[in-house]
Amino acid sequence: MEAINQILKDRAGLAVGIAFVIGLIIGWLLLGWVVAPVNWINAAPSELNPIYQVEWVKMASDSLALNLGSEAAVTTAQERVGLLGETTAINDAIQFSEGVDQQRVAQMQQVLQNAGPVPGQDPSDAETVEGEPTGVLGGGALRALLIACGVIFLFGVIGAAGLYILRRRQEGAEEDDDGSRTPAQAAADATASAEATDFTDVASGAPVAQFMTTYMLGDDLYDDSFSIDDANGDFLGECGVAIGDTIGVGDPKKVAAFEVWLFDKNDIRTVTKVLMSEHGFMDEAFKSKLASKGEPVVAHPGETLVLETATLSVTARIVDMQYGSGPLPPSSFFQQFTVDLAAWKKSE
Repeated sequence: MEAINQILKDRAGLAVGIAFVIGLIIGWLLLGWVVAPVNWINAAPSELNPIYQVEWVKMASDSLALNLGSEAAVTTAQERVGLLGETTAINDAIQFSEGVDQQRVAQMQQVLQNAGPVPGQDPSDAETVEGEPTGVLGGGALRALLIACGVIFLFGVIGAAGLYILRRRQEGAEEDDDGSRTPAQAAADATASAEATDFTDVASGAPVAQFMTTYMLGDDLYDDSFSIDDANGDFLGECGVAIGDTIGVGDPKKVAAFEVWLFDKNDIRTVTKVLMSEHGFMDEAFKSKLASKGEPVVAHPGETLVLETATLSVTARIVDMQYGSGPLPPSSFFQQFTVDLAAWKKSE
């Protein structure tokens, strides 16, 4: 019975998610596009897309140009432009038009300014009828249906959120009970507790960006990258640390080397250096296999290395590292590996 309850608990969130997606598809595609598609009629010119408002202005200027000497034509142009309400359509039409069209719109603008304020049209006037949705269902029935769907959707979201929070609390309680942590969670905790390196002695001035990353044994997909931006938020490049190579067989992977890399948007190449375990560095075959990836460097706590490109310089410092134990040779693979990265922009 306990096993059945556990299965139901594990699948409850998935069932709610699937029901939500199905309901969304039914409400959006079936009701919105098939059963009761919304059609808007009698829309006012002020509801037009700005592109078509510009075309409206051009047509009004063409009509005024053909009857420029007529006071009635000026009044008509005022009324037509006034239907657009508060808009920049005239200025936009002048800006994005050329030749005769631009001249006519500019001429209409001057005439209307000399004729006085452009009379606006009250949206509540009977002549300006705002769009009324029509469809297979009547307007009132459609509104009632949409309200009902909205209420159901709201309760669904609240229920899903409550179930998600409940499950997260249960998972947290279970995690606290057995003390289990995923490698990624343990790595995040190690990064948060590590003390950032003071790089003021390394280069003049503070770095434009500084990052810290941690690998834990069992994180077989470890590949951490960071965006390097200047004080103005402009993108300069990227840097990061990733698994370079492993040793032995079986799970989890036994990482024996890490790649520390730097990409510069102003440089055609990506600079990489390889931080290796002591055993891997002493193994000539292993070292030669990784030689194509970058310069090999044996890893030691506190070890620093510098990567440079056309406009960027990155200093990487090993904050903490621990070797794993087992049947493999000593100091051959990493249990934990924390690196601090600091980036500077080279002076031009």
